[in-house]
Amino acid sequence: PIYTNKQYPFPIDPPFVPDENPTGDHRRTFELPESWSDAARVLLRFDGVESRYRVWVNGVEVGIGSGSRLVQEFDVTAAVRPGRNLVVVRVHQWSAASYLEDQDQWWLPGIFRDVTLEARPAGGIEDVWLRTAFDGADDEPGAAGTGRIVPEIVADEAAYPLTLRIPELDLTVTWDAPGDVAPVEIPRVEPWSAEAPRLYDATVSGAAETVSLRLGFRTVVIEGDRFPVNGRRVMVHGVNRHQWH
Repeated sequence: PIYTNKQYPFPIDPPFVPDENPTGDHRRTFELPESWSDAARVLLRFDGVESRYRVWVNGVEVGIGSGSRLVQEFDVTAAVRPGRNLVVVRVHQWSAASYLEDQDQWWLPGIFRDVTLEARPAGGIEDVWLRTAFDGADDEPGAAGTGRIVPEIVADEAAYPLTLRIPELDLTVTWDAPGDVAPVEIPRVEPWSAEAPRLYDATVSGAAETVSLRLGFRTVVIEGDRFPVNGRRVMVHGVNRHQWH
């Protein structure tokens, strides 16, 4: 790890980086189960690599990644085979992206987060975001109010119908097609706050898979120099922990 405050740890000449650019080659073998032959896609996922890298699977180049703290996935369906496989990753410590990433921080060159392989089913749910809001009018803090869920779902049409369930709220909503996905109003929910972080267990399910989430109902806005949560001003204290503990 390298900590910097104001100064870049290399000569400033954007977008160029030093010719002496520390580079690491990583090699690892893994076993692909025979059952994964039925997967619609196989994805190789990198949760964090600093700062630019190139990936090969069984000698086939599958892609280049940049943006150290962004999750990146590569479709390796055509490159993997049942049994023993080899993944090779070449990581360059500095890149043009490094100019955008220096903000009084710890640099963590190399592969600093998990690398995983994922089998995706046919008709799977690619992504789910259930954005929530809360309207408690002028009730006492913590009093129940109206909740709202605005769903954003990324899935092929083959994944539908999809069903949203929140058992504790006795809520079941089914969307038969992508065009049916719409906001959901809930007449009575308990609000989320830092003092009482109320969460509800929810699932979004299709025939191929189920995504589990936990929802807190809150409305956060910025009004001038005020930061109200659920209509009540809060004060924020703390430090920016960046990527260290």
